[in-house]
Amino acid sequence: MNPKTEKLLAEQKKNNDKIDDCKERITALQDSIKKLNARNREIDSEIESLNDELLLAEVKEAGYASPEDFRKLILSLKEKPKQNLDLEELRGNEE
Repeated sequence: MNPKTEKLLAEQKKNNDKIDDCKERITALQDSIKKLNARNREIDSEIESLNDELLLAEVKEAGYASPEDFRKLILSLKEKPKQNLDLEELRGNEE
């Protein structure tokens, strides 16, 4: 075989080996991305749960017996035309 042909074939093999290595690294990176995205979804769920707990605590601290009472207030505010009412005044009207 021609020495130049052998040299080109060797270079081609080396390039193919590099391509295979890159493909393996891409696959590993895609797996890492999937794991990180899954973990981020878990984190989002935990954050949402903590925010829900915080909201419930704030609703109770604001003097509402249950989240349902607070929900009724929110719904009544949506139904009424916008007025300049104080939240304390609204809470006083519901008790």
